[in-house]
Amino acid sequence: MLRSLVGSEMCIRDRFQVLSKQGVHALARVCELLESVMMHGEDDRASSYIAGAGHRSKFIRDLCKDPSLLAHLSEVAGARLGPYTIPDCQAYVNFAPEDVTEAVDTWHVDSLGFDMVIMVTDPTTVKGGRFEWFHGTATEAAGFLGVPADKLHLGGNGELPAERVRDAGFPGAGWAVLQQGSHVVHRATCMTEYSKRTTVILGFTTGRIDTADPTNVEYMATWGHPGLHAEIARHAAWRASARLAAIQIDPDATAAECAAALCQGIEDAQRAIAALEKAADPTQSKLSQPRVYLGSAMHLNSS
Repeated sequence: MLRSLVGSEMCIRDRFQVLSKQGVHALARVCELLESVMMHGEDDRASSYIAGAGHRSKFIRDLCKDPSLLAHLSEVAGARLGPYTIPDCQAYVNFAPEDVTEAVDTWHVDSLGFDMVIMVTDPTTVKGGRFEWFHGTATEAAGFLGVPADKLHLGGNGELPAERVRDAGFPGAGWAVLQQGSHVVHRATCMTEYSKRTTVILGFTTGRIDTADPTNVEYMATWGHPGLHAEIARHAAWRASARLAAIQIDPDATAAECAAALCQGIEDAQRAIAALEKAADPTQSKLSQPRVYLGSAMHLNSS
């Protein structure tokens, strides 16, 4: 079922090491520098994070497209993976909130297909902040949390049956999980005592056009991140042009069959157009209430 939808049968693979001690040190240093541009969410999701980290750090950008890493992740996923086609979603950094009553990140699904969560902080020094995932479907989780399944990307404050919750159990810094985040319901639990807790989330795609696009462009269009609307448009244009070019129409096809084939080819562009038009309407969009940015806009080419 999943392979027909997104090109891979893997839902989640946890606890494998992706960074050496030197790699952890370098990534931790980059994250420390990025803290000055930390963002704070206004919904039930992550309270302290950085979006589009690949735009700000060459080290993170290069990590996301490293050939040896992509080869390993592709083997794990059973599908060829590459950096996500919306650069804003190629890398996020999540931080622990100073207020321990706030969730690091509530139960949710992601707005993209594949992502890898890397533990940058030594988990043995952290109290709380466990990465957990639900052993079940998003529809089941939504029922337990009392939220609509199509709103799980906004987060759900509640508890899921303990016997169906799995702890990634990172043994150390530099370890990671790979998941299809748009299908796997997951969270980072509250801290029981404040301490540094940093994770880096890298986004990937199969690049296949014969499967459904897991990108939640409807939600992304409301984020208001600089340049994101153009990235959404380019992503949709790539999908549409590739799908249109791949259409094979039988000479004897009916008018209805030809129209259906063309509609299928442009459906991703139509979704993006609707999302962007809604974002441009101040009566419909969250853009009139942008997320809070702390610190000046800066570009880091840290290594």
